[in-house]
Amino acid sequence: LYDNPSIKGQVNSYFFDDEGIKPGINNLVENGILKNFIYDRRTAGVLNTIPQGNGRRESYAHPEHVRMTSTYFGPGDYGLDEMISEIKKGVMMVHGNFGMEDPLGGGMQCTSKKAYLIENGEKTSILKATALSGAVLELLKNIDAVSKDSLKLDGGTCGKGSEDYVPVTSGGSYLRANNALISPG
Repeated sequence: LYDNPSIKGQVNSYFFDDEGIKPGINNLVENGILKNFIYDRRTAGVLNTIPQGNGRRESYAHPEHVRMTSTYFGPGDYGLDEMISEIKKGVMMVHGNFGMEDPLGGGMQCTSKKAYLIENGEKTSILKATALSGAVLELLKNIDAVSKDSLKLDGGTCGKGSEDYVPVTSGGSYLRANNALISPG
């Protein structure tokens, strides 16, 4: 899992964050192990580490907060067709359009306007809006395959409270997870 504001052509790409820090590719999770966090100057100072270039604000009239940039899952070893062929019954969500997290409770939810029902390794029907929810650490532990597709990012915003939205992108390779809670979105 990476955070990288230097991907060319993205709505949220930048050379320096709003604190003047030059960001780079931040490897957050590697082989299932947490490697790093996102930091601004304040959080890096408190934790005695180096700022990562994630100090962002909606405008100069708003306070700066630690924010994601282009956050994505890197490529894995599986072809997408191979991943699908091994699914007995499941749902494949495509093009997520909303996500939120509960940093205190460790939960998350993301929604998609389109999904496919998969039965015996085949896409059998198109589903309308779907939602994936659950405990972040449980979902991550249940990932058993990552596709080797090229990088696909969708735009959105990251908000703090009811205001202070900044442009972000997220996405990456397809993930296959067991025992995920999928419901109508």
